[in-house]
Amino acid sequence: MLMKTRSFPIAVACTVILTAGCDWLRPGGPPEKASIEVSSEDVDRATLVVSQTFVWGEDPECDGEQGCEAIPQPLGSDTMTVDLPHKTTVEFKSNYQLFVATYPADPVTATLSMRVEIDGIESYNGILPLDPPDADGNREALVYVYQFGGPRPGNDAPTPGGG
Repeated sequence: MLMKTRSFPIAVACTVILTAGCDWLRPGGPPEKASIEVSSEDVDRATLVVSQTFVWGEDPECDGEQGCEAIPQPLGSDTMTVDLPHKTTVEFKSNYQLFVATYPADPVTATLSMRVEIDGIESYNGILPLDPPDADGNREALVYVYQFGGPRPGNDAPTPGGG
């Protein structure tokens, strides 16, 4: 899904993948770790944003319109510039959420790819051409969002059976 957002300041347009942790992903319980790989044939460095705590909020561009999707809003993150290709592992603790965004470290057009495994099972493998920042400094990012159990966007009830 392609979405526009202003609540995540670096992303004007991004690809968002939501994987509500289902039984098929990790039978028997919540995940233990996620592996994130980012690469590109166009650039040597990327900015990587990783957060394990986010809330679902209304897209500010919706301006109260009906039918707008909720978007993830990180509540703090680790933001780093990494040499590509880059691989990192995130250990899940008590909060089984993961928000990952990546974009070229330099203000250039480049295609980035991201692969995410949850406990060794591929959850996402995507590639997206990203434009440089616009005149307001907003830029596109490749974004992955994962949440095991708990409420889904627009739904206060927990996800049955974890998925």
